[in-house]
Order: sequence, then structure tokens, then C-alpha cells
Amino acid sequence: MIHSWRNSKIKTKILVLLIFVCNLFCDAQIRLPTEHVPNITYNMSMQTSKAYISGLLIMQYTESEIRAVLVNEFGVSFMEFTYQPRKQKVKLHYVMDAMNKWYIKRTLRSDIKNIINTMQQGDTVYVNTKRDIQYHFILADSINYDTQR
Repeated sequence: MIHSWRNSKIKTKILVLLIFVCNLFCDAQIRLPTEHVPNITYNMSMQTSKAYISGLLIMQYTESEIRAVLVNEFGVSFMEFTYQPRKQKVKLHYVMDAMNKWYIKRTLRSDIKNIINTMQQGDTVYVNTKRDIQYHFILADSINYDTQR
């Protein structure tokens, strides 16, 4: 009887420890900018059957909104947008010419809202099944962009 009681107590402690470690890992992987961490950068890719875009998603927290820009590795901007968390509203400020069509911008606005919800849940992939668009994002804060030696 004592032996099974010890085993169940050890199993409970291990389970609690695993849940704690998992929560730490998830929180460290995907997050949004806040007043405590105002700037966050992600490696992001967007893939459809006809196109593939990859680059950096740079997000900045301000008092009432999150500002973001998606740029490629050469610094060319694909799009700029703001997200208001209270209203859950996305405003596109700039979209590159090849994607500057009303139906693409409507899809982007909807997808950005869903991507932010996905990030808050700790996921790294969002798939728009209706339009067959896949978005992947990985936290890039650990990358050192310092060019000085």
C-alpha cells in the first residue's frame, strides 16, 4: 500500500513539473509585444499554390495598438499594418503592388486577426483553408543582427 502511494505521489510531481515546463516553453516561443516587451521579431513565411513570401515580421507595441511590418531579407516592405487589441481591428497601411487588390487585402485583414489569435494560443502555424494559404512564424529575437566585429 505504501509503495503505490509513493508512486502516485511521484507521478503527480512529475506531471506538475511537465506542465510547468511546457507552459514556460510555450510562453517563450510565441508571444505578442506588450508594454514590458515592446519589440518582437519573427521569421515569417506565407505560402500559397501560386506564391511564396518569406521575411521578418517586426512588431512594436504602442499605447493602444500593435504596429507591424513584413519585410524581406533585403529590407523591401511587403506590408505594414496596425492591430488594435481592444477592438480586434486590423488596418493595412501599405501593401506591395502585386498584392494591392481589394480581395487580397480583405483576406489579409482577416488572416492577420486569426494569426494574432493563433500566436496568443502558442501555435506557430496558421492555415487559411478557404484560400489555401499557410503562414509559419518563428520567434527571431535570438538572432544577432550586429554587423560590427
